[in-house]
Amino acid sequence: MAVNCSDAATIARQVVRAAQGFEAQAPEDTAGRPEASAEELPLRRTTCFCKAVVTQVRGDPAAASFCHCSVCRSLSGAPFVASAIFLPERVQIGDGEGGSADLVELQTSKQVTRLRCKRCFAPVCAKLGRRFLALPLTGFAPLPAGWKPTHHLRFGKF
Repeated sequence: MAVNCSDAATIARQVVRAAQGFEAQAPEDTAGRPEASAEELPLRRTTCFCKAVVTQVRGDPAAASFCHCSVCRSLSGAPFVASAIFLPERVQIGDGEGGSADLVELQTSKQVTRLRCKRCFAPVCAKLGRRFLALPLTGFAPLPAGWKPTHHLRFGKF
């Protein structure tokens, strides 16, 4: 998916639209299917670098993509970021012992808030508006088939 814009809010809306399109094509046990029983969906778990933040997800993502926007590149120090998009009710972020995670937030646009571990500053997720969470794929390796990115999001100049 090619996108040509420099506004992060517009980018977030386009990512959400892409997720909605891929959600309709996703397998039956995806995170985008609220009618599926949570207990029936596979549980996957990852941690931040220092292991203070534990992220658990049920089911497969609504979409997965490679983002090449300037914000993702600047914050990651990489040429792109691989992320999976989930409905928030399928994601639990905590300390691994039933408590809340100690996170710092960075609002990078009106539609995007990024959360990182307060101790090691590893990326945990990005809130895309109110409807989706984008999780970095690196902690979930090896990736199940339904988690592999299906498109690239490209923005303006590289």
